[in-house]
Amino acid sequence: MQLKYILALSLILVACGGRPPDPVLTSQPDDAKLTCAQIGAEKVSLEHRAYELSIEEYERDQKNIIIASVGWILLFIPYLLLENSETIDIENAALYHRSQELTKIAERLGCPAE
Repeated sequence: MQLKYILALSLILVACGGRPPDPVLTSQPDDAKLTCAQIGAEKVSLEHRAYELSIEEYERDQKNIIIASVGWILLFIPYLLLENSETIDIENAALYHRSQELTKIAERLGCPAE
């Protein structure tokens, strides 16, 4: 009977691992109206978001290391708390593709290189 409760709790905990990704769109509806200054500002914003994601990834990895290191004490339960989602990878890829799209638009507009 206790095994059922442990398994149910384990499944609930596994479902809580990480947040859903929120990737930026590569092409956006107002891209045709962007000025060089707006493109530059958005690229700076993308770089800032990429930096925030790198910090989030580092913190996630540190938390996972701590959980994994105490996992042997409490058997398998801590391993269910590890965050293994690809959220940060998905968001970083989206930021990269958006940056590439902005670079193409800037080249078409003849914006000065940064």
